Amino acid sequence: NGEPVDGPGEINRGTETWSTRIQDGIDDAYRLLKEYNPIKFMATKGSNYHSDARGLSTEELIMEKFKEKTVPYNPYEVKADVEIEPGKSKRTYNFAWISVNGLLFSITHHITGGKWFHYITTPLGREMAALTFDADKWLPKKYLGRDYVVVRSHQHKFVLIQFGSSAGFVTPAWKLPDWFLLRGGMGGALPSIGTVEVIVEPNGEWQIYPHIAKAKKYPKVNIKEI
Repeated sequence: NGEPVDGPGEINRGTETWSTRIQDGIDDAYRLLKEYNPIKFMATKGSNYHSDARGLSTEELIMEKFKEKTVPYNPYEVKADVEIEPGKSKRTYNFAWISVNGLLFSITHHITGGKWFHYITTPLGREMAALTFDADKWLPKKYLGRDYVVVRSHQHKFVLIQFGSSAGFVTPAWKLPDWFLLRGGMGGALPSIGTVEVIVEPNGEWQIYPHIAKAKKYPKVNIKEI
C-alpha cells in the first residue's frame, strides 16, 4: 500500500539511508515481495518523497517487474483504453477499491494520526464514518450497503477498529525510527513491524489477522557503560 522503498532521503542528504541509489531499493523490494509468491499483485502509490524517482513511481517500476502477476487499476469507471492521467501508466494509482467475495476494500496510503496511543484510532474512525456518509458518491449503486474494510498506511503503527460489520486498519511498517520520526522526541516513535492478512471466504465471511512483531523481536538499543 505505497512506499515499497525508503528513497534517497533528500532532507537529511541520504545519511540514514542504506543506499541513495533508487534502483537498489527497487531491486530489494522486488526480491522481498517475490517471497510471497502470490497469484496476483496489486499496488497503490505512496508519497513522492519516498517513492517517486524524479517522475518515475517506484511502485510502478516494481509492478512492471512482476509483469503478468500485476493487476492494473483505473480509479474511475471509464473504458480501459482511456488514460486518467496523460502519460501515466495504469498499473498503480493513488487509491484502489476492490471487492473480494463480496467484501469491499477501500485502500489508500495516507491518513493523519498522532504518536500517542489513545489518539491514533480517531483518524481511522473518522475516515470510516466519512466514507459511509459519502458512499453513494463513491460507489456504484450495486455496491451500496455492503460490508467494507478501510486500509490505510503512512503512520507506521498498526491500528485495528471495527464498527458493526465494517472494519478499518492502519498497516504496520518495515522501518525503525529515523531522524524525521525523532524530531518530536523518542516517546511514541517506535513503529509496529509486520504485516496484515485478511481472509475472505467464498461465502463472504471474513477475518483480519495481524502479524506484528513482539517486543522481544525488536533490536534493542546499545547501552554504553561509563
